[in-house]
Amino acid sequence: MSYHQAGQRMLLAFCWLAPALYGADVPLAQQAKNAMERGAFDEALGIAKRMLAANPRDVNALNIEGLALTGRGDLQQAADRFEAALRIDPGFQPARKNLAIDQLTLKQPEAAEKNLTILLKQTPRDPAIRMYLGELAFRRKEYAAATVHLEAAKPLWPKDARLPVMLAECHFQAGRRPEGVHLLEAIEPGRLDPVWQFHAGVLLAARDEYAAAARFFEAARGRYPQPYDLLFNLGVCYVQTRKLDQAISVLAELRKTGPATSELDNLLAEAYEGNKQTQRAIDLLREATKLAPDEERNYVDLAMLCAEHNSFDLGLEVVDVGLHHVPDSDALLVQRGVIYAMNGRYEEAEKEFQAASHHSAARDSAYTALGLSYIQQGDVGKAVQVLRERAKQDSGNAALQYLLGEALIRTGVGPGDEEYAEALAALEKSVRVNPNFAYSHIDLAKLYLMQNRNAEAIQHLRASVAIDNTSVQAYAQLGAALRKEGKTDEALPMFAKVRELNEHNRTVGEPVPLVRGDANGEGGVRK
Repeated sequence: MSYHQAGQRMLLAFCWLAPALYGADVPLAQQAKNAMERGAFDEALGIAKRMLAANPRDVNALNIEGLALTGRGDLQQAADRFEAALRIDPGFQPARKNLAIDQLTLKQPEAAEKNLTILLKQTPRDPAIRMYLGELAFRRKEYAAATVHLEAAKPLWPKDARLPVMLAECHFQAGRRPEGVHLLEAIEPGRLDPVWQFHAGVLLAARDEYAAAARFFEAARGRYPQPYDLLFNLGVCYVQTRKLDQAISVLAELRKTGPATSELDNLLAEAYEGNKQTQRAIDLLREATKLAPDEERNYVDLAMLCAEHNSFDLGLEVVDVGLHHVPDSDALLVQRGVIYAMNGRYEEAEKEFQAASHHSAARDSAYTALGLSYIQQGDVGKAVQVLRERAKQDSGNAALQYLLGEALIRTGVGPGDEEYAEALAALEKSVRVNPNFAYSHIDLAKLYLMQNRNAEAIQHLRASVAIDNTSVQAYAQLGAALRKEGKTDEALPMFAKVRELNEHNRTVGEPVPLVRGDANGEGGVRK
């Protein structure tokens, strides 16, 4: 919505005239107003000219003339009439307000801001003035100033839902994530046009608030001018919230109608794999490598998918093909090391990790994988050493913090130990950085249970099963913690879920056959 569209709805409400102060011909002024409300701008213009013929210095008549010209779309002429009124009386606020609005529409932000600043000094509580100043500051990315004005414009939020969206972005830019999320979650998506629905969705999805983001993308579906971006982002949200059938439906539709892209194939493959349709996922990842042979992510994901189904040799072949196309890829070196570690070839894994860790871009993932390989081979002391060193350098990496906590737990820590406090701090940090990582919640709950902090442990275990409802470990610990608290009725369904999952895993745990073939050959929210 433009400044003009937002402003014109309120012009007659607060920028009309002040007959008591200026002695205007009230009946004629009222006739002009009635004509304006009917959209009869030429008629209103004629009335204004009659008023000016009687009194050329009638600022109300000049203001009416400017409003009529604005209604006709003759904005520059309208601005001239408002300026004429201000030359007669610089304190005449209706003309200055209307002039500022037309200047915004004419893309004269500096002139408009000058007039709005004068008005703000005269009427500091006027929410409309605050609204326009807030949007000007927002467009210049002056988020602190925009926050002050947009909050003061709160009385206008029910009329213009863009305002809380702008304020939410200001909060995000200032690091006030909860405030921003709260503002966006309170907005009914239908109150925004499709462009702003998309923008609100991107703001939320970029902060991993996928369920909330999906509401806005769903509302914009079929109306947003760039359907590929809209449906891709909606697919991301469905994948992240494990609504896999919906994700497959949306992304498959997009694949039929939209351009063929590797990022789309990669995302749809993730949905298929999550839905236990592994062969479809493999086929899509193969196609993704052909569509974008220089995109390392597709090789990494395809190789990992092979390894997860115990096809280690095929996974290594995929990595080799990827390195042929992207010879300097640290991510592929790390992936080869991960496959070696998964297959028990720890010395070869360590060589790959060390090679990748010489490059800063892959250092975190290499250290993470190296620590994981040490944990898997039982050398937790070495894992702690490697992970502790890197976690100090990158305290904002949730995976590193989790693995450090996991490695420390495996050394046999207990309350009162220095290593226990270190593990607790690492896992609490991991949860803060990425609250959607189930394993961090599980390990943190283990530590809390050691201190008999049962309520906090239960809270984190509930969070874990909400993220991943297939974790036997999480349900077992949650059942035990609930029983420890005397909540037997709540504990019994958790143990029943453990039995159900164990039975399911026994019946479907066989390796999925993979079809060999050539592996020749971006995901994330689109903005």
